[in-house]
Amino acid sequence: MLLTKSPFSNADVTDGILSSLPDFNTLHSAILTSKSIYTVFHDRPHSTIRAVAFNQIGPALPQALRLVRCERANLWLRPVDELLGEDELLKHPVITSEEVRMLVEKVKVADALEDLFSCRYKDKRFPNSQLTAVESARFHSAMYRLWLFTSIYGCQGRDDDDEIDVEAMRLIETKYFASLTTTQLREVERVVTFLIRLSNSSEHTYESHYDIDNFSPQFSLFNGPHAVLKAHLGDTSWVNSDDIENFDSMGIPDDWLTAVISAVLLDRNQREQAEKILLDEVIGEDDRCISVGPEKYADCTSYFVRDLINLLDWYFTSEIFEPLGMIPRLKSRLQLNVFENGEFRTACKSMTYPALLDEVFEYKTDSYSQWDKNDWLCKSCLEKFVTDHLHLWYGAKWQQQTQTIRDDCWYGYNCRTQTHNMVHAKKLNHWCEPTKGDA
Repeated sequence: MLLTKSPFSNADVTDGILSSLPDFNTLHSAILTSKSIYTVFHDRPHSTIRAVAFNQIGPALPQALRLVRCERANLWLRPVDELLGEDELLKHPVITSEEVRMLVEKVKVADALEDLFSCRYKDKRFPNSQLTAVESARFHSAMYRLWLFTSIYGCQGRDDDDEIDVEAMRLIETKYFASLTTTQLREVERVVTFLIRLSNSSEHTYESHYDIDNFSPQFSLFNGPHAVLKAHLGDTSWVNSDDIENFDSMGIPDDWLTAVISAVLLDRNQREQAEKILLDEVIGEDDRCISVGPEKYADCTSYFVRDLINLLDWYFTSEIFEPLGMIPRLKSRLQLNVFENGEFRTACKSMTYPALLDEVFEYKTDSYSQWDKNDWLCKSCLEKFVTDHLHLWYGAKWQQQTQTIRDDCWYGYNCRTQTHNMVHAKKLNHWCEPTKGDA
């Protein structure tokens, strides 16, 4: 009986298979399956690691490796000409196990941010990235170039006790971005814009967790893209209130990144930002708001396709609703209710905006029966929907939490007395439609 020889008995074949594996987790599993496979890897570790690093990280590996090595070398606040270059892989091709660990951590963050970017700007129908290979490479390269900047010149590179010469630091920061080509700088600028919008959407998370009303979204960006992602996911474990206070004392301007980038571009006679700088094509450019039709809301902005929102990207709703609360979105005189506004604000702050909107949609009225969470809505229409239903949501929530049923005030949310009479505001339910007066 002839026995078929295992392909893994051939070192070159085994090496080729290992080098084609998609990521380091798969490589780790593979080399533990048999002694012969481990032996091949042990004899040729460096070339295999480089190959798998490229498979997992892609064409942006030089930028990612530069970031990792600059961090490991502690090159904090150094001018760009003292930083390691993007040719590090050519100069020093051996990638260490610690560098592999750091690369894997960073590519996970970049991949997650790419998913969010794609869902918002490339193809709103899918939560996972729909970027082409070329678009993805641009996005990752720009992300790592920005990440290097925020790491070296941001929070990680600054000691709380250091006195920073603001003018000298601004010059160093400017030279970093000036070292990039105009195309590279435009790509970084696009990523910055995206991360700023994502940071703005996370403002509510920290104000709720730390009970503050003046959290700066710039804080997340100052800590790096990984911090922006954690903030978006509602993870507050990486920061404490002292960190936030220290950041406030640094006096970092709100335009910390954008001002420097804009100055370099302006010096090159480059002004307007191109919306599709990272993308060759946007899917769904003809999509329109669900309200378009006979019942179309007068202020509908459906013609701005990039502003359409549905369940997948409700995390951007802080661009619509005030971070300090939803009180300005309440109907009529509910905004001035002397009894329940504090409790209402607390209820809203205890939830993320996507979770809040998800619940509010459960109370949609007949006039909105054709609207669905998965439909496209422009900002104006979503804002109107929330205003028309927020009181219904809270009225039901209050009743569920207190197990109390109050009589409805005849004047409902239009009641004037609720704005100055505590006894009346507490006794009757005003989170209802008026049946008298201004009904």
